Amino acid sequence: MKKTGLLVSLLFICVNLFAQSPTALLKGKVMDDKNNPIEGVNISVKEVAGGTRSDEKGLFSLPVPADKNIKIVFSTVSFETKTLFKRLAAGETSTITVTMKSNVITTKTVVIKDDRRRNEAGSVRIDPKLYDKMPSIVGGIEGQLKIFLSNNNELTSQYNVRGGNFDENLVYINDFEVYRPFLVRSGQQEGLSIINPELVDKVNFSTGGFQSKYGDKMSSVLDITYKRPKEFAGSVSLSLLGFGAHLEGTGIKKRLSYMVGVRQKSNQYLLQAQQTKGVYNPTFTDIQAFINYQFDTDWQVDVFANYARNRFDFQPASSTQSFGLINRAFQLKTYYNGSETDKFDSRYGGVSLTHTPNNKTTLKLIASGFQTNESETYDIQGEYLLGEIETDLGKENFGEVKYAIGTGIVHNYARNYLNVNVANIGHKGSYDANRHFLQWGLNTEIVNISDKLNEWERRDSAGFSQPYSDSVLYMAKRYKTSQDFVYSRYSAFIQDNISFDSIGLVATGGIRFNYNALNKEFLISPRLQLSWKPKWKKTSSSEELQVFIINLLFTEKCVTSMAM
Repeated sequence: MKKTGLLVSLLFICVNLFAQSPTALLKGKVMDDKNNPIEGVNISVKEVAGGTRSDEKGLFSLPVPADKNIKIVFSTVSFETKTLFKRLAAGETSTITVTMKSNVITTKTVVIKDDRRRNEAGSVRIDPKLYDKMPSIVGGIEGQLKIFLSNNNELTSQYNVRGGNFDENLVYINDFEVYRPFLVRSGQQEGLSIINPELVDKVNFSTGGFQSKYGDKMSSVLDITYKRPKEFAGSVSLSLLGFGAHLEGTGIKKRLSYMVGVRQKSNQYLLQAQQTKGVYNPTFTDIQAFINYQFDTDWQVDVFANYARNRFDFQPASSTQSFGLINRAFQLKTYYNGSETDKFDSRYGGVSLTHTPNNKTTLKLIASGFQTNESETYDIQGEYLLGEIETDLGKENFGEVKYAIGTGIVHNYARNYLNVNVANIGHKGSYDANRHFLQWGLNTEIVNISDKLNEWERRDSAGFSQPYSDSVLYMAKRYKTSQDFVYSRYSAFIQDNISFDSIGLVATGGIRFNYNALNKEFLISPRLQLSWKPKWKKTSSSEELQVFIINLLFTEKCVTSMAM
């Protein structure tokens, strides 16, 4: 009881001392920069407990310590914090008006819609989210494409379209044209695709006869659009073939968005099952970054960077191949000596500046650079034995070589080096005129190539090189050359997408010009697409609307040679 009474007495003394400390009164109104009252502003004195808040009219009243310098803080969401310094006398009442500045960036209304303008004949929209759902060694976007395109090599990410070869396929990432290594010969040498599926937002694939806004390669176009993140996220994937990870997020008041991806892959375990036995050591690494910065509602910049490091080391040991008929079969057994080392290092960087003066016009300036340093070196000698296999089930040596037909040596050698530098600058624009959607572009490209090729194959049978000569050592094949040249390419296009909504018809017509200073060739390529979606309606028992789509394609390519 005595302790309780002592505590009560001390509390009473503290209250009296506080009540006797001198105070003043601060009141006023809080407004925004448009003279509108702000409700719910927190108002407090630094290092003094308590405070108050403004009402719906922005009014407030706060007792403050007197006869001392005080720091008053005004804070609330969506406005910059305001700080005032005051010194009031005991019993003084001060009335003030405080203006707070908004820290919210107001932008124009943005409508998110499909980037594909109206109907595009001959194009296929692929869902990038399904890339890891398809069983494929290659994986990624190309793994999806190969499901309905012809390619018998499961180790490669390349694909054939309409009879064209791999180099006739165009690939774009956010309007940047990207490239693949030049010296790659087989799928086992091939590294990761430049397309990182974790960063992809949209995939549009055109199987030939495409619009004039794309380049002059006429097999296919793979048009990739990377994401623009809205929040922080990331992913990590691990497997026996490698790993992948990526981070994405925003910053600088949501004006900046970024994505960074790292991938590593090795086909070592898969290659152990190859017909040629040996030591395989393939390692492929890829690092990518895509950054977007929004200066304001009219200006934005995109930055894309990629580095790929591909290594393929191979020391073959032996291979066994059997062929023939059920009653007569042969076996070719080869023992190897030597190794192969291939290196493919590529770097790509691009910057695009986009200006949108109004909601109908878009102007874009694009600059990019590509560099690749490639080497293909091997020195492999194979000694082979060709023999006939015993096919009689009653014999003890069934399935074994019963006698040799021939022996020999095949010696393959290469020292191939390639350095390529490509610089590109161009402009693209578009104008939406309701029924018409105009697009145009200009592009200049400078290519610097240094190529050194030294490759040969020697064949020896029964102690004689083939083809045989008693005075000269001939090779079965030999290539030796060295080329260094610089040339430029120029291109331009214009096209119009016209919509006839009343009948469901869309016509896309355009023309593309290409000039190559290396061979003085000038190409004119007019292109026309018709897409018709009839207004037919058919109501089934499930009340679903059935729509029939007919696409008509027409492409003509005019070629003229000009000396300039």
